[in-house]
Amino acid sequence: MTALFVTAGILLFLAVLLACPVVVQARYREEFHVRVGYLFFHYTVVPRSGTKEEPEAPKERPPKKGRFRRLLKAKGLSGFLEILRQGAEIVSKANREILSRLVLDRVRLEISVTGEDAAKTALTYSYVCGAVGSAAGLILGNVKCRRYHISVTPDFQGENSRVEFDAKAHIGLAFVLYGGFRTLFRILKVAKMWKSINNP
Repeated sequence: MTALFVTAGILLFLAVLLACPVVVQARYREEFHVRVGYLFFHYTVVPRSGTKEEPEAPKERPPKKGRFRRLLKAKGLSGFLEILRQGAEIVSKANREILSRLVLDRVRLEISVTGEDAAKTALTYSYVCGAVGSAAGLILGNVKCRRYHISVTPDFQGENSRVEFDAKAHIGLAFVLYGGFRTLFRILKVAKMWKSINNP
């Protein structure tokens, strides 16, 4: 009987752990800041604290190496738009069942667009509106969002464009593990198929 209670206690504890959400907080002010938290544990994805600036890459190094890391380190309005575009592309290809469990608690995006002159500002403003509208529509159309505020305004008197972005999202640990196992299974399946083709 004691063993039954211990087993039930362990199963209940595991169920509670799996039900607790993984929380992701993102912020953009000239550069990207991402922090992941679970219960009392927190990890800053970018920027990495305590790391030195990487030396300039040699010419013979492949330019595609560390592409995702360089993307997260992108700065300025153009850098943020590229991150937003890549995020929308990831959402469009992601597993729908996992996306249905992801919840955006809040999203706040404010962009002030400035150009060299009034005509340049107007052209840049229309481009940014189109890029933000397309990406935001794709993301918000596939992910549950409780509260969001998106604003793009032209600034005919400013000197530099400005981006302010804050977001918080959460998903249950069980669905994170489920998605990871499914991805691993697909990789193993493709590797097995590739091996059978090369070694008939």
